[in-house]
Amino acid sequence: MYKYYQHQHILHHLHFKKFLRNKYNELVIADSFRQMALSMISLFVPIFLLKLNFSFALIALLEMSSLLLVFFTHLFLTPRISRWGVKQVLIASYILNIILYVILYNAQTILPSFGSLIFLLLVGVLNAVSMAIYWSAHHLYFLCTTNAKHSGSKTGVLLAVPVLFGIVGPLIGAYLITNYNFQSVFLTSTLLLVFASGVLFFSKNIKVPKTKLKIKKIIDKNNWSKNSIYLMQGITFSATSFMWPMFMFLSAITLIGIGFVHLLSSVAHSIFCYEAGRQMDKHGNRSVSRVGAIGHGLTMIGRSLITTVVGASIWQTLGGIFAGLYFVPLEAAFYKHSHHDIVNKMLNRELYLNIGRISLFVFFFLLLPFFGSITTLMITLIVSGISTMLLSLIIKQDKTIID
Repeated sequence: MYKYYQHQHILHHLHFKKFLRNKYNELVIADSFRQMALSMISLFVPIFLLKLNFSFALIALLEMSSLLLVFFTHLFLTPRISRWGVKQVLIASYILNIILYVILYNAQTILPSFGSLIFLLLVGVLNAVSMAIYWSAHHLYFLCTTNAKHSGSKTGVLLAVPVLFGIVGPLIGAYLITNYNFQSVFLTSTLLLVFASGVLFFSKNIKVPKTKLKIKKIIDKNNWSKNSIYLMQGITFSATSFMWPMFMFLSAITLIGIGFVHLLSSVAHSIFCYEAGRQMDKHGNRSVSRVGAIGHGLTMIGRSLITTVVGASIWQTLGGIFAGLYFVPLEAAFYKHSHHDIVNKMLNRELYLNIGRISLFVFFFLLLPFFGSITTLMITLIVSGISTMLLSLIIKQDKTIID
């Protein structure tokens, strides 16, 4: 019953009577189909590379190297979006994702013809550039179609609704891979991305204010607490997006099991994303985000101890709940305090997010020579959990983006 009323609130918030005339809602629609496409395969791409006989260490190195390219792409692209058009850049990110999936679909043909190095470079570059230009344009689109007053509820919907559409994605992807092959998922995801591109293609463009790039503002050395929040978020992102799925797979949890685990957590995450956004607009983001950070950190530590799909489901679902409570308030806080200097605020956040992401991979590689892959992943998850819990202390002190 609660879930039913939750959906009614979301529908009311989206103002469906004016849906096609609302640029913010067009972003929600496009993001929803993109989420469906990516949720079906993104978890399984590293596993696909393992199946192609690439080593786990090499795949992790590719992921870490891609993160370096992500930031430099942000740095180059973001100041230029006002000239190129935010809608066009968003569509370009979808097209690059489509090209990536086409290359992965034809991996067996490309590898013998061009070799492993060229193949990995293509995969790494396309993944990094598509992700960077998507998030650059996404943040600008959001900031230019909303106002600071309603950042919380708008962020909650923008994060909750696409997750609702992508809830069954991992399970469907796992089913198709298990019963057919990886190629069937690459093809399905490509078709969904084509549809998502069409939604934006026929929408009206939006104006993005020109902003002068200032390195001092991007580094922003005077606001260490804010920068630390972003850095620790980056650590969490690397842990949940790469370390945790690989830990489950190497722990002999099947692809169907991994998909089922993410199905349960997505339901919980979507509901709590929306609710966290509403509560932030009413009560501020300090208390909600602190509770979420502590809870999410504990779930990261709990995940490192799992041995069965049941255990993984419990900890992942709890993680989805607490991630909604801590991530939405911090994401909304970033949006709320970035309207007056969009480009520099975005690049400041991306700088420290990527430092955090890369730091966890560096830690992983420092441990790898001394432990096996599974043990190293377990330790990495524990460390990321402790880092996320410590984030609550910084949230308590920060006055830059925390209200």
